[in-house]
Amino acid sequence: NIQGASRDRIVSVPPKKSCKAYKALVHILLRGGCDSFNLLVPHSQCQGQDMYQEYKEVRGSIGLEKEDLLTIDANSSQQVCGTFGIHPNLPFLQQMYESNEASFLAGIGFLSEPVTKLNYQRTKTQLFAHNTQQTEIIRLDPYLESEGTSILGRLADSLSGEYSVNSFSVDTSLVALEGKIPGASKASVNSKLGFKTFDP
Repeated sequence: NIQGASRDRIVSVPPKKSCKAYKALVHILLRGGCDSFNLLVPHSQCQGQDMYQEYKEVRGSIGLEKEDLLTIDANSSQQVCGTFGIHPNLPFLQQMYESNEASFLAGIGFLSEPVTKLNYQRTKTQLFAHNTQQTEIIRLDPYLESEGTSILGRLADSLSGEYSVNSFSVDTSLVALEGKIPGASKASVNSKLGFKTFDP
C-alpha cells in the first residue's frame, strides 16, 4: 500500500542543460566472478620479453591459447604490449573497444606500496578478506586522501562542472556513488529485476 507523507514534496532545482552529447559509464562489479587474467591477455608486440609466454607459464592449464584470443590494438596506449587478446567468448567487447565505446583500466588495484609475499603486512589494506577487498575496489583510495568517497563519485564530481551528471546503482548500496559535491543526483534500485511499474 502507498500512503501519503502528509507534507508537501520538496521542489527540486531542475538540472542544467548540458548541450553535450549523451554518454554513459557502466561499472559492473562482479563480486569475485570475473577471472580478469583471462579476460584481457597480453598477446604480442611486447617490450623486452614475451609477455604472452610468461602469462601461459603462470596460468598453466587454465591459460587461453594465443590463436583463440580476440586481438585488439593497444599501440596508442603506454602499455607494455602493443596487442592484447580478449577472451574468445566476448566478441561484443572486442567490437565495442574497436568502436571506441569501451576501454580497459588494467592494474588499478589498491596496494599502498609494492609488496611481496614476505612483507605484504606493510599495506594499509587487508589483502585476504573478501568483503574488505570489495569495499576497497569501490573506493580506490588506499591513502584515504578522499575519505568517504568512491571512484565513481569522484568521477561524477569531476564531470559535474561540464556535464549534467546523474548516477544510479542496481542491487547494491550507494557507497559506490559517493562523492564530495553535496546534493549530487543519486538513486538506488534495490532489485536485480529493475524498477517496479509506478503510475500514480
